[in-house]
Amino acid sequence: CIYQGDEYGEAGANDPDNRHMMKFNGLSDRQQQFRNEVQELVQMRRNSLPLIYGEYVPVEVTDNKLVFDRMVKDAGCDLLLVTPLVDTIVDGDTVKGIIIHTKEGRRSIMAKTFIDCSGDSILAGLTGAEFRVGREAKAEFGEEFGLEEADDHTMGMSIMIQARETDHPV
Repeated sequence: CIYQGDEYGEAGANDPDNRHMMKFNGLSDRQQQFRNEVQELVQMRRNSLPLIYGEYVPVEVTDNKLVFDRMVKDAGCDLLLVTPLVDTIVDGDTVKGIIIHTKEGRRSIMAKTFIDCSGDSILAGLTGAEFRVGREAKAEFGEEFGLEEADDHTMGMSIMIQARETDHPV
């Protein structure tokens, strides 16, 4: 959303001077450059279906978030967040595709490699692959540290809490 004056960097203010009159001519070099950059961004949005119809997914930006995003993109990976996996397309012992369910309905995705980061091994269960539930005994893989006997314990639930200081009780 671009408000009047945003396209050339006009500063807003408090009432009654929320915005000055819109300038169409006589922009400074800095204002004209800013206006040109905003017009370029608007044109990019108009010409991009994902930017027109895509979903807004807020992400927390940490120091390495942008680096990781770039690495994923450079590796040719498509990251599907909050996308339920409902079935698989398997040929012998090879996963050829997955079927996901989105707001637009079901669709299939074909690829050479799939990485299940669900935390629940949904992909392995749907393909019929062997998998285990629980922790292995240290002797199973010749490990120095670990359990003497395997058990069926799994990781507990994760929880994220954000605390913020406010000027009033919440």
